[in-house]
Amino acid sequence: MVDEVTEDIIAEDSPELRHIPGNGNQILSIETHQNGKESAYAYAARLNLENLELKAEIAARVSTEQERNRLIKELVRSNRELREFASVAAHDLQAPLRKMRTFANLLAEDYGSSLKDEGLAYIRRMIDAANRMRHLIDGLLSYSCLDGEKPHFERVDLGNLIREVVSNMEMPMEQGGGLVEVNVDMVIDADPLQMGQLFQNLIHNALKFRRDDPPVVNISGIFQRNQTDSAGETGVHMAEIRVQDNGIGFDETNMDRVFAPFQRLHPVHEYKGSGMGLPICKKIVERHNGTLSAKSEKGKGTVFTVRLPVTEEVEEMMKPTGNE
Repeated sequence: MVDEVTEDIIAEDSPELRHIPGNGNQILSIETHQNGKESAYAYAARLNLENLELKAEIAARVSTEQERNRLIKELVRSNRELREFASVAAHDLQAPLRKMRTFANLLAEDYGSSLKDEGLAYIRRMIDAANRMRHLIDGLLSYSCLDGEKPHFERVDLGNLIREVVSNMEMPMEQGGGLVEVNVDMVIDADPLQMGQLFQNLIHNALKFRRDDPPVVNISGIFQRNQTDSAGETGVHMAEIRVQDNGIGFDETNMDRVFAPFQRLHPVHEYKGSGMGLPICKKIVERHNGTLSAKSEKGKGTVFTVRLPVTEEVEEMMKPTGNE
């Protein structure tokens, strides 16, 4: 189209110059009207030069886009293979692990009376190690499955969901003398099963890392307008849920380890666990296009903040509670 236009302009002003080849920069430097205006030939040459530059830029962008698409496909393939490997490896490890636990229990039951205290201690350590391995495998399976499962979004009353999670944890809380206060009254579009797992892990984490005082966990929700989401998009409405405890807290210099798989800030003999609870929480929130962050001070408790985007339809249904 540009070539046609430039040829028409040249033909009107100087038909004999229509097919004269030349360097656009050279022509632009010498072809001007006496009144200082750009000549038709110079104008055409300038357009032709710009056209060549645009073609070169488009070619470069197409090449970059093709490379980006190739890398994306390669990443998708690699992630899929990694998920499959993690799943197969975890399943394959379950069978020998079950046998190890079964024979260790049989050894303790059938021959425990004939063993010395040291022998019984060895069996207990073997059973404990097998149980820890089982928790690690379960955590690995849960974590790898999240990448393969697309969240099934539906309307979820977060307050009711969290209260149901707390109700299912009544026995552990009674044993530890814990208290969980829920001040959430909001509805969002989310996967209810994944939301249940998210808040169960966060509450369990808050109750586990306790001080000598009875643990107290406060869960509050607020609604925030015109926020920036995890992708950098502005003007997004967000549901923010905070899970605050009075536990042991942690040094924020270790923040990068808190959400990393299989990372632990405390020895296993002090606090049991696989080190997968918080990484799973982070993965769930990210699958909902949200963010999970933490603020903590050693000896003074921790606040985990979940921020999830909400639709405009849900906005009118939300009743903000808590403090900004």
